Amino acid sequence: MSKRDRDILIRFFVTAEEKAVIQKRMELVRYTNMSEYLRKISMDGYLINVDYTYIKEMNAELSAIGRNINQIAARANSTGIIYADDIVEIKKKQEEIWLLQKSILSNLR
Repeated sequence: MSKRDRDILIRFFVTAEEKAVIQKRMELVRYTNMSEYLRKISMDGYLINVDYTYIKEMNAELSAIGRNINQIAARANSTGIIYADDIVEIKKKQEEIWLLQKSILSNLR
């Protein structure tokens, strides 16, 4: 067996209730390895679980908005004409972006 990076074993006893609390906290921060979790929490004192759901949703929305704007730009480039409706649509999409950003920032607080 190769030499381990961590070669010192630390053991301690807990009650069933304490173990359940530890496991619940591990789940909250998405850890599956108890050794890794206990080492991290004992050395750093805290763990932060970041939920990126809102950012992923915003990215999907921004992608859809970007596709719409690209379609307008392609039409303007192919015809050489920019329609007033296209400008209104782009401004509307820009406003959607700002609203998404504000919504995500308010959900992070």
